[in-house]
Amino acid sequence: MKKHRITSTLIAAVLFLTLNITAAPTEEEALNDWNALQKSYDDTKKELDGTVPDYAPNIIGTDYTKIFAVLDKFNSNESKIQKQLSDFSKKYGDNAAKINESISSIVKIDWKSGKHPTTKAGETYEKLKKLINNVKQAKLSKSADLVREAENLQRAIDMYEGQANQKNYDQLKSTLEFALKFDPENKKAKEMLDSIDKKRKEKFAAFDKKIDDAKWPGNYKNFAGPGNPDKLSAAALKYFQDSKDWGSNEKNPSHCVAVAIRGDWGSHKKNLLGQTIQWYLPVYLAIYSDKAKDKSVVQVFSLSLLTQEEQGIKKAPPFTGVTVGDSWKMRRKNLPNGGSAGSTGLIGTLFWLGLAFGNIIAGMLAAAPLLKQKLPQLNKVYEKLTPLSNIIGVIVLAIGALSLLGAVLQLFMLRFVIFSNILPQIAAIAVGLFLGKELLLKKPNLSDKAGEAAEKAQELLRKYDDKIKMLEMYQIPLGLSCIVIGLLHLLISNAPLF
Repeated sequence: MKKHRITSTLIAAVLFLTLNITAAPTEEEALNDWNALQKSYDDTKKELDGTVPDYAPNIIGTDYTKIFAVLDKFNSNESKIQKQLSDFSKKYGDNAAKINESISSIVKIDWKSGKHPTTKAGETYEKLKKLINNVKQAKLSKSADLVREAENLQRAIDMYEGQANQKNYDQLKSTLEFALKFDPENKKAKEMLDSIDKKRKEKFAAFDKKIDDAKWPGNYKNFAGPGNPDKLSAAALKYFQDSKDWGSNEKNPSHCVAVAIRGDWGSHKKNLLGQTIQWYLPVYLAIYSDKAKDKSVVQVFSLSLLTQEEQGIKKAPPFTGVTVGDSWKMRRKNLPNGGSAGSTGLIGTLFWLGLAFGNIIAGMLAAAPLLKQKLPQLNKVYEKLTPLSNIIGVIVLAIGALSLLGAVLQLFMLRFVIFSNILPQIAAIAVGLFLGKELLLKKPNLSDKAGEAAEKAQELLRKYDDKIKMLEMYQIPLGLSCIVIGLLHLLISNAPLF
């Protein structure tokens, strides 16, 4: 009897639970489900607004940091929304028509009551499902788009040498990483990403070999003239070094280190009678920039220098303009003199600094009688410099003489600037003779040939001793002039002053 009662109780409990589970939702329950469904749709749409629209499976924008932040937040709520949709479909149906029929049979519809949304439950259900599916499809589509973008960039890198740079490789890698973040199963993105580092290494190794193997062509061997190729290339180098578009560009200064003639003179412009009024001279120019990471590499440009434009113009400097062609790279060490040719090279820089500071220091020594009186704070400096005045004089004299000789050798073909090529050198020679005369006339302890040469130089000095003594009469003006000239040479020696 007891067992019978227990069995009956269990059966009754099962029947009660079954009836409650399968029983139709009440109106209150249906209203709650409908309102909750509408809220989920509204919240999700707002959350995805500007990233994934509800009307199409597209990712909007390119700010991937922001996009992934939105998608990550959506992903954290997606399972909850999916469960809500599943539970809703079990109660009311799995399509809009069934849902609307079920809801209308339970809920007294009154669109103005405010008890339920103003959109039918079936339509809201379908729109929420579509929005979730849009996100999934949008991520797959965006991943595919990024792979196509990466493929286009890869083709550009493979086809054009100028596109094969670290920046583009980094962009390529970043694009593929984003593609995999949108779709971790994208096989093409995985394959390309896995091979990038290897391809990059091989590409730059090939570039390095090409740069290492490149040789400076030198002047065109069969140059027909007129003009000497060596002198013309020197004139061209000077032009580029002084040009505001090249060596004297303030925003992006370039070191013009070598020029070679690459062909014969050609006609650039003619008048109505067919007569040439402007010639061009094809050249190679090697440069490197202070902004370049690897200063061991120079860029070699194929250029044409233009003469002045006038009737009867000769094939000769001065040059007035440039036409630009293609370019290539090579090691700086493979240039003549290791790429230190020209006034921007190490030797030219040392002579430039030597002339400037030599004039300033020697000028201070020559003007010591006045400066010691006017500027007593310099006395400590003079205590160190005065014992070395003879040696300083000889050194400054040598720098001035050598610099002047180099300038005179190119006088006939280069733009000759007073503040760069005449005054600093003459001032250095004058003050050098004044300070170093005593040491220069001292009998040298040299070998026979060197001793003979020194004696001849001393004889020349004695011959013009009366002229040199005149410098003593202008000691202070000479010293002050040297200081001013030294400062000008240091600060504005590239200015076009004649």
